[in-house]
Amino acid sequence: MSGLETKLLQFFVILMALFVVMGWFIFQKIRNQKAVVGKVLCEFITEEGNSFTRLLPEDENGLITLPAKGDAPERKYAVSRLSTFTSDYPAGKWSFVQAKVRKALLDMNSFEPLSNRSHELVLNPVRLANIVNQAYSSVGVEQSEKEQGHAPKGKAGGNTVLYIILGVIGVAVIGLAIFVFTKWGSISAALGVK
Repeated sequence: MSGLETKLLQFFVILMALFVVMGWFIFQKIRNQKAVVGKVLCEFITEEGNSFTRLLPEDENGLITLPAKGDAPERKYAVSRLSTFTSDYPAGKWSFVQAKVRKALLDMNSFEPLSNRSHELVLNPVRLANIVNQAYSSVGVEQSEKEQGHAPKGKAGGNTVLYIILGVIGVAVIGLAIFVFTKWGSISAALGVK
């Protein structure tokens, strides 16, 4: 191999390594964004003062369910928009691969989430009476169904076009590299390179 061939080979190896690394980061970002769709990151505080975090799905009633573990029973918690805040998921990763997710701080022994933004209880006596009232509930269900018909569906990523363009560029560069290396003999003869 001549010096020019060695330099070209090194250039294409470095370029392909960069595309592999960039592709890995893009894969991680998309995976994290898909993982948080329709879920709430819940930090539970135990009686002992310890805490643990779980990414749990939110049902249509605004409730999350902590599955039973060991001798602890399954528990349900109310989560409202006012009692949650935005956080990055997963914690500790680079910011460009993290996804934004709603986070709730919950006491293990309380149905209500802890919040410094909302002093209004999620389930107060008036709401409880309205939930029991069938006429009130049916109006709420009808209105919710009407709104859901026009609501945009949750999407995993807003940079899809960028990812497609980067993928096309990557495939083009790899295709060019393969073409150059397979046709190098005829190209070098045409250029007069020995």
